Amino acid sequence: DWLSTEDSSTTTMTLYGTGSLSYMFNAATYGSSGPTLFLTTRNLLSKLESLLQPQVRYKSDDALDKKFPHVLFNGKPVFGDAYVPSGVFYGLDLNEYELMVKEGEDTVSDWFTLEQAGRPHTKAKVASWVGNLVCHMRKTSFKYTALDYTK
Repeated sequence: DWLSTEDSSTTTMTLYGTGSLSYMFNAATYGSSGPTLFLTTRNLLSKLESLLQPQVRYKSDDALDKKFPHVLFNGKPVFGDAYVPSGVFYGLDLNEYELMVKEGEDTVSDWFTLEQAGRPHTKAKVASWVGNLVCHMRKTSFKYTALDYTK
């Protein structure tokens, strides 16, 4: 369940002013903690690009980032993903998330061959665990749920 700040009334993406991306970014920043990555739909990423200076595109030089279309907003990458629900824009503080494994509930098998599956030169392991994705500071992340890329 999402327990960080959520805006379900703003429908128009703007860069500055009440209800804007800058407003939400500033509201979710506490000292040196704040959103480190933005994730949204591909259409909303295109909308953000159109709002930035028309002749300038801000990109990261990180080698990983070059594999995915993105822009930078407040120095942080904004990625568009086909699996983000329509109208949603996340501001995530990835420094505050971690996977917690329930002690004693993580197992890894020995290596075994996949020859019977038709892959004679392949080996595999089975890993399983019980746990949760944990957020240590909810107030440094946010999301919009009703943005319309046509507005």
